[in-house]
Amino acid sequence: MKNIAKYTSIALLGTLSLTTLSCDDFLDRQPQGRFTTETYPAGGLTQYVYGMYSDLRAWGVHAFAFVGITSITSDDADKGSTPADAADQLALDNFTVLPNNGLITDFYRSHYTAISKTNIVLQQAEEFKNSISPEDYVRSQAEARFVRGYLYFNLVRTYGRVPIVDRVFKEGDNFNIPQSSKAEVYNFIEQDLQFAAMNLPTTWGPEFPGRPNSYAAQGMLAKVYLYQQKWSSALASAKAVINSGMYNLSTPYNQIFTEAKENGPESVFEIQAVYTQTNRFGTQYAQVQGVRGSGDMDLGWGFNVPSQLLANAYEANDPRRDATILFRGEITPYGEVIPASVPNERYNQKVYTDPKIRVEANNRQGMWVNIRILRYADVVLMAAEAANELGGAANTDDALMYLEMVRARARGSNAAILPRITERNQAALRDIIRHERRIELAMEHERFYDLVRWGIAGEVLRAAGKNFVTGKHELMPIPQGEIDKSAGVLTQNPNY
Repeated sequence: MKNIAKYTSIALLGTLSLTTLSCDDFLDRQPQGRFTTETYPAGGLTQYVYGMYSDLRAWGVHAFAFVGITSITSDDADKGSTPADAADQLALDNFTVLPNNGLITDFYRSHYTAISKTNIVLQQAEEFKNSISPEDYVRSQAEARFVRGYLYFNLVRTYGRVPIVDRVFKEGDNFNIPQSSKAEVYNFIEQDLQFAAMNLPTTWGPEFPGRPNSYAAQGMLAKVYLYQQKWSSALASAKAVINSGMYNLSTPYNQIFTEAKENGPESVFEIQAVYTQTNRFGTQYAQVQGVRGSGDMDLGWGFNVPSQLLANAYEANDPRRDATILFRGEITPYGEVIPASVPNERYNQKVYTDPKIRVEANNRQGMWVNIRILRYADVVLMAAEAANELGGAANTDDALMYLEMVRARARGSNAAILPRITERNQAALRDIIRHERRIELAMEHERFYDLVRWGIAGEVLRAAGKNFVTGKHELMPIPQGEIDKSAGVLTQNPNY
């Protein structure tokens, strides 16, 4: 393909998406609604915006370290793979993690690399201000600030105090920036996401699936507020998404994570990937979690497997269990059999792929799979949680209504399961909503952070057999290499 060398460095297809297609349509057509090396719009501000999005697919941002830090640490997942494989992942699973852990370092550095791309977009927007429309000028800033806000949200949840880098460094600048407090980082995130919510479009054209809109920013804001127990603000932002009418829970639960339902009606924000024999700009997110088998069942590396505790947590006959967990020996929705010889009893079904697409891509390990970051069901459950925490009869009514929306979709046409919740006691309903989040969002990188923000991580994770130390393991250590390079400007988190 022409010009491939020129554009590989900006990692094409940063915003690109697999559209909602039948399997046959998926196999028969070229990527639609996304640029290829033949059609990429070279030059101008666009190249910087697309380069920014591409970093969201990076190995260090949303692959191996991501599943370890956000999921394997929880009671819902185990390390998986084989016992001797990946000592750094085992340390996360057991909470024996040290400041020199490679995954901790990779996640930290890769997030700052991605943040630098957002700052470049903001810088270049100023450079191109007089040659682009006012709409493009503001919109590009809003996109960059949405992505930057999301990246800093990951950092503050993981490390607590981190440096705020809000510009592109130039010669003579002080590169050695001290950490800001958690409150300062959260304030910075709020400002970015508020700007994005005000200035992103409500919709994008069909040629740009996956680009965040104003409701994606509101949904992310709702979560940022929730983490700070700003219940009124969280509820208002969640309701802005709900009342928009842009999203719904019409997709059956067992289809949400199929390729055909990428960017479906409950996708608020998901990271785009494409991997065909001619356009290979994928992500290793599914690869590191896929079934670790042989031959046709060599679907990945087998990390981040659902725990027995998660398997036991579902209500009787909840169909979400079978849609989330692949069990050794089971017949899959595509008619494949998970061999009895695979090393783990369970695997993450939310990264299980269509075998026809594996053939088309000449790849078995899901490099084309999008990464769902924010689903509408998550927003609805955030609204339920915030409404319950605010209390009062009307808010309790709303909390129960939102809870029922999620359970009704999961229940489907089977009225004999997942009964409507009628509990009105705030403490009891709090526990019910928390459990619903666990089940609805299982293996979606919410559980560990939820346990921490609820203040129950120590109690729950020690009961799960993990070596969690309260007052220490709520945060990961600041990478020792970063502290060393800073000559002590960066300081370590407590008790490491």
